[in-house]
Amino acid sequence: FFVTLEELTGKVEMRYTVSAPGPGVFARLALPRSDTGLFGYTFNGYGSVRSDDITTDDRYGHNHPFEGLPPGHPPVRSYLAVPVVTPSGETLGGLFFGHPDPGMFDDRYERLVLGIAAPAAIALDNARLYEQQRNRAEELQLALLPKVLSSINGMEVASRYLPGGRGQHHVGGDWFDVIPLPCGRTAFVVGDVMGKGIHAAALMGQLRSAVRAYAVMDQQPLEVLRN
Repeated sequence: FFVTLEELTGKVEMRYTVSAPGPGVFARLALPRSDTGLFGYTFNGYGSVRSDDITTDDRYGHNHPFEGLPPGHPPVRSYLAVPVVTPSGETLGGLFFGHPDPGMFDDRYERLVLGIAAPAAIALDNARLYEQQRNRAEELQLALLPKVLSSINGMEVASRYLPGGRGQHHVGGDWFDVIPLPCGRTAFVVGDVMGKGIHAAALMGQLRSAVRAYAVMDQQPLEVLRN
């Protein structure tokens, strides 16, 4: 079964389980703790652990309050655990295998699991990086949108923004603004950018600030655009 460390809280979460007794058996069990000697070796990325009989390992049986396998856990004698480590050296979690009979995992099995863990770490790292970039781009996009007042110069104003797509490649920095002007006038401005990504959004943020600055000087629209 595959267990990973949740990024923000540091708690261990089970993401995927494949088991002969059925995956549901692990849903009722306590998760491995990264502060125990046996699981900590994997979760801290020190290396793989392979044992013909894990019950004879000095680190086994110290996971209070169970002092061994928790009630309802399938029996485990043969044990194989491999950390999932990113190319930058960060441990995302581990792959854990157990068998009720001793001596079931040899060097070939360990190499196979190591071969699974390496691309899994890269895929998880890429997915996490993409999520971070997408969130930053969306935050920047939303920061461009104004906090439109419900009433400006005697007019009722309502707005709604719907992005055309999701993901950093679809965030471009489009924006709108409603600006109260001197003499009771109101400026309505819409900014549309052909480019996409964080660079385009940052550039449009500068443009919006400039438009607002020149507009409140009560210049004509043509003068605002020229400046």
